[in-house]
Amino acid sequence: MSVALKIKHIVKEHSGEIKDREIERWLARILEEVALLIEEEQQSREERLATKEDIKLLMQMMDKRFEALQREMNTRFEAMEKANVARFEAIDKRFEALEKRLSMITCFVPLVLSLVMALFAYIIKS
Repeated sequence: MSVALKIKHIVKEHSGEIKDREIERWLARILEEVALLIEEEQQSREERLATKEDIKLLMQMMDKRFEALQREMNTRFEAMEKANVARFEAIDKRFEALEKRLSMITCFVPLVLSLVMALFAYIIKS
């Protein structure tokens, strides 16, 4: 039962107590207007409240935004991973080149040493 109907019912119940019908009508009109204002206020409050559908839409929007952020972060991490792989491959190539140079040097060192020793031996004998 609406507030206005409740007020009308209360006024009718107590109408025997009121002697002047003008006062009764005046009071009834005022109370009806107050009741309508109260109902309008209640309806506006209810309209401002979020419904289940509003909350569902909000959750969907948040999920979509989160998924977009997650995809963006994954893309960034994948790019960083590719850059790191490329860097380490370049470092590996440099070390391989250094190892080759050192292995060449280490191969020639015994040969050079044996030649130097042979040369010293030749010089000493002469």
